[in-house]
Amino acid sequence: MSDFIDKWLEDEEGDVQPSSFPDEAALGQINALALEMERLDSQLQGIEVAMKANRERYRQIALREMPDLLQQAGLKSCKLLDGSTLEVAPKYYGNISEGNREAAHEWLRANGFAGIIKNEYKVAFGMGEDEKAAELETKLREAGYQFDTKEGVHSSTLKAFVREQFENGKAFPAELFGAYVETQAAVERPKTKRSNQ
Repeated sequence: MSDFIDKWLEDEEGDVQPSSFPDEAALGQINALALEMERLDSQLQGIEVAMKANRERYRQIALREMPDLLQQAGLKSCKLLDGSTLEVAPKYYGNISEGNREAAHEWLRANGFAGIIKNEYKVAFGMGEDEKAAELETKLREAGYQFDTKEGVHSSTLKAFVREQFENGKAFPAELFGAYVETQAAVERPKTKRSNQ
């Protein structure tokens, strides 16, 4: 303990007032908690590294190794010894980047998919302006209120759209929608029966 006190005193370089000097018990607690913080920080960093490595290994198995192995065996799914079901199925993804938003929305509108675009308007009103808040967009413009508009395609709606285009073999600009498909393996655990208690 005295090593910690001595070190603390050295670091303070004579700025310590006798009345502000913590007692030995308080310094002991400070030291113990600081050491625990360092230990936990080190453990957390190790866990994060391990999680990243495990996530990458999982993706390699789920996206490459297992689909390839099942394809070689001529299977799309199978039951495992523990009762789980292993299945390989395509997973569809899409993400309209900020830079592609305008062009992607134009393409959707021009090709009959305008219905999946969601529009959002946000208007800020002061207290007591509830009646004005109910006015339509045109009335807001006429009244000179400032407001923002936002349009977009919800991620699950985009995913469904991408799946539909791929599954129906329809031509669409996949790069514009950040669209791609991966064949992915997934294990579904058997449902456990609950006993009535």
